[in-house]
Amino acid sequence: MSDFSSKLAAVTGQTKKPSGPSDKLPVAEGFFSRRIDDPKRAGRAPYNFVPLPPQAHWVKPEEQPPHADRYHAGRWNGEIDIEITALTDFYTRGLTSFEEYIKNANAEDRPKSKLPYEVNGQLALPGSTLRGMIRGLVEIIGESPLEPLNNSQLFFRTVGSTSNPGDRNSFEPHAVAYKSRIDTLRLPNNVKAGYLYGNRDDDKWTISPADTKDGRQCYQVPLADRGFRGFLPDRHAWQKPRTIWFRPARLPKYADISEQAQPGFDEGMLLCSGAIPRKRHQWVIREEAKNIKVVAIPENDVLAYVEGGVTQAITENKFAYSRQSDKAPCFYVEWEAPDGTRHVTFSHTYNMRLPYRHTVEQAVPEQCKRKPGAWDLAQVIFGRTDLGNHTGSRGRVFFEDALKNNKLTPDVEAKDINIILGQPKPTTFQHYLVQRREDVVGSIHWDGDYQGKGQAVVRGHKGYFHRPGAPANITDPVMLRKRQSVLTTIRPGKKGCTFQCRLRFENLADHELGALLAAIDLPAGCAHKLGMAKPLGFGSMQFRIVRVNTIDRAARYRALFTNIDASGKATFNRGARTAEPAKIATWKDVFARWVAPEFSGLDALWAAPRMAELRALLTWDGLPSDWADRTRYLEFGTTRDNVQYNEYKHIGYPKLNQGGRPFMEQRRPLPPATQVLKDPRMPNDPRPPFVIKEGRS
Repeated sequence: MSDFSSKLAAVTGQTKKPSGPSDKLPVAEGFFSRRIDDPKRAGRAPYNFVPLPPQAHWVKPEEQPPHADRYHAGRWNGEIDIEITALTDFYTRGLTSFEEYIKNANAEDRPKSKLPYEVNGQLALPGSTLRGMIRGLVEIIGESPLEPLNNSQLFFRTVGSTSNPGDRNSFEPHAVAYKSRIDTLRLPNNVKAGYLYGNRDDDKWTISPADTKDGRQCYQVPLADRGFRGFLPDRHAWQKPRTIWFRPARLPKYADISEQAQPGFDEGMLLCSGAIPRKRHQWVIREEAKNIKVVAIPENDVLAYVEGGVTQAITENKFAYSRQSDKAPCFYVEWEAPDGTRHVTFSHTYNMRLPYRHTVEQAVPEQCKRKPGAWDLAQVIFGRTDLGNHTGSRGRVFFEDALKNNKLTPDVEAKDINIILGQPKPTTFQHYLVQRREDVVGSIHWDGDYQGKGQAVVRGHKGYFHRPGAPANITDPVMLRKRQSVLTTIRPGKKGCTFQCRLRFENLADHELGALLAAIDLPAGCAHKLGMAKPLGFGSMQFRIVRVNTIDRAARYRALFTNIDASGKATFNRGARTAEPAKIATWKDVFARWVAPEFSGLDALWAAPRMAELRALLTWDGLPSDWADRTRYLEFGTTRDNVQYNEYKHIGYPKLNQGGRPFMEQRRPLPPATQVLKDPRMPNDPRPPFVIKEGRS
């Protein structure tokens, strides 16, 4: 047992892993998160996941894309006419005008168009957006590998929680992993201090370690309420690092400081990094050590800092490290990933934002990863680039822009709408990873369970529920001023608009055309999601296939004209023939049997457990009356009647003097999409009346 584990066991009295189902996921069971038995352990969100298949489905050698230099016998060519109806307001960003682009060509942050996509002043849906959405569905139903993956480092969150598994009120399993790596229980510990140089040696970032004396490179400088000599009066101030003089105080980890040199005081650098709750001290770092080799920072760790280690407060106070940094005080941890890769994580504070050892890619099962050279169904239909480890092929489907074809006027909102569009947060491992247990102690984070055991497995393909009637998420003018950095101004297209789109296809086999049709023509009661702001209820679209025309290329080129009447009037011969509904159904059923021979047809495929999760995400008709509340984000903040409300910890809004709120353990796992849709026990209380919307999961 490690030193940290021994101390943890002494505190908690636990040396064994809690009993329960194994965290190892047998392939036979698929990669499904468990249903939630206790409603108080049920999380909620406007999104959910379609589990990974037991293994990726690769096409056979004879099913690889044919040469594009001819039309091949036995394959289908033609076009699909589609009518698209907007069931909710929607938004796909339009292009900036050329004049506006030139005007802001040198601007650091060019303004984006707030108008939706248009063609010649007519509201439209981009063909590229339609193509991407349909391809995503083909990847899911065709059991393609999960890609592309953002394999950047993911950082621990909420690490201030207790690491005591016996404390069910605030225990977080990843806090154990975090604190074991920081390891503040021994001296010297894993956190080191030094000075960062952004461009010291061949454009590489490096750290020059601080000097060490009596086992210490740095000391805490107490704040005013601790009564030490040289205390700092303002705990909330961000101050540029400055030279001061210090000496160890009566408690070894603390230091007395002085603005002037004094006998017995050493020179150092003071760091004042702003406010956090219950903050008690700032830090002073010793001067650079002499004749010690500098620590080279790998490029991936520099990128991880830029992408995930710079907070808004750091940016606003101009504390961010950069290529121009010169002797900038820092804290750092050297560590090694499971594959042996060396890392250096650095930060402005001692309790730093530390990344997990494992990345997203390592949480994808091997049988669901891309094989060099192998083709999946989405690639053979939509194409892929020619990379070093595999050949490429152009796509065989072509989406035209969908043009509006009804007279709805106006078809775009007259006023600007302000919304917050965040990014996915896979650090919420209770949602993004497969969870086999619903209790906190049994949670799996990116590095395993709280004892570092168990394998993290990604939840699958992310999608958004339809949320008709979902309320707008910004109304408060104070909050608009506070959150400008994540604010987006749009003018969405209006509900009720209809569009006409044509999709052309070439050289498709029966199962390929069937997959395309299955992705367009969803089961009854389902609809597509398109464009931006999907979690806020935008972008629900109903697709209807108007006709499928197959084109006989040989017949097309035998004669230029067809249907010549007595007057000599004729039409061009396109070789087109409209497919009957029975033929369309046959193509779909062929695709279903291509996925798995045991499926009698497409209906059987949609009834399979994995596809049932996708169907729940796509369901539009018959949604529960409490659906908007059942699928909203978790939030926290101060309500209009001055209640401190935190949905991470409680269900329901009633005031404390009205009987209180039921307690909920933190970080609840997300139930499967089918359970969210069908189980009335899921949390469904409405969003409280916040004064200022201060947070979101």
